[in-house]
Amino acid sequence: MADHPQSPHSDENSSMPGTAPENIQRLLRSGGVFVSAVQMTRTPMLVTDATIARNPIVFANNKFLSFFGYSLEEIVEQDEYFLSIGKESEETVRMFRAALAKNHEQVFDIALRHKDGTESISSMLVMPIFDKKGDVIHHLLSFLDQSELIASNQTIEMLLTENARLVKLLAERDLYIIESNHRIKNNLFQAAMILKLEESRLKHPDLLEALSATRVRLDAMAGIHAMLTNTGGIDEVDLAVYLDTLTSQIIPATSRVDMFTEMEAGILVSTAVAQSLALLMIELITNAVKHAFPCHRAGSVRVKLARTSDDINLTVSDDGVGMATGA
Repeated sequence: MADHPQSPHSDENSSMPGTAPENIQRLLRSGGVFVSAVQMTRTPMLVTDATIARNPIVFANNKFLSFFGYSLEEIVEQDEYFLSIGKESEETVRMFRAALAKNHEQVFDIALRHKDGTESISSMLVMPIFDKKGDVIHHLLSFLDQSELIASNQTIEMLLTENARLVKLLAERDLYIIESNHRIKNNLFQAAMILKLEESRLKHPDLLEALSATRVRLDAMAGIHAMLTNTGGIDEVDLAVYLDTLTSQIIPATSRVDMFTEMEAGILVSTAVAQSLALLMIELITNAVKHAFPCHRAGSVRVKLARTSDDINLTVSDDGVGMATGA
């Protein structure tokens, strides 16, 4: 473990009401639902005592202890930045102090050392806990290991690889068509659910946008296989029904952009053609919403599907700001 920076408030401890052990016991006695909730969560969490100047750790849940490899006795009374690494300690202390001084939630990435000497990068949320008088009595620190996001992406890769294998099996063994479509649909929905969970835990807008776009694409592919499952595995879908279903999922309900569709029914195409057109349509709609309506501008996007004698025409248009001159 790295040498721990000395707290600038350590000399003030004697003037604070109560000692660290007394405050630990007070927390455990009176914490009730708060302590139980921290203990039960699967996210590594610490609780500090803000009534003591140096803000010592008074509680760590089992997930924190197992993840970082410490016992509760080794954690209690430590400064909240004791896991910081080497040269980063001074900057870590500065970030901690700034976060604590603001008395509101703050998230930042931090390099941390485990007891066995290994290192990991975590996103840390610092959250003040107030009493009835509005005074901060605890700080709640929760950690999201970035390796979890990597693991999620690897899981998605594995699922998509499995999907490719199953699609090949579809072409070779007609007897397994219905079952294969069912399994593919479940895998894609599972992959989309993983991304949805990651969206709820991330704060960075670029990451959220990337995950959301990927999830919409997975939903598009899952929709194909859901339709095949419901129709007995026939390798054709009604393009109008499929695309119309997707358009309702692309633009968030909170958006100022409205979606209008004009779809000619009865255009039956293979799943490969339907997926290609769906991904193209998603890309066009996403780009229109992103670039044609800046600064939360209101407007509309229109999708039209029609069939001529030889072709299928898919048109995506908008009433946004248009392309810049020379673009």
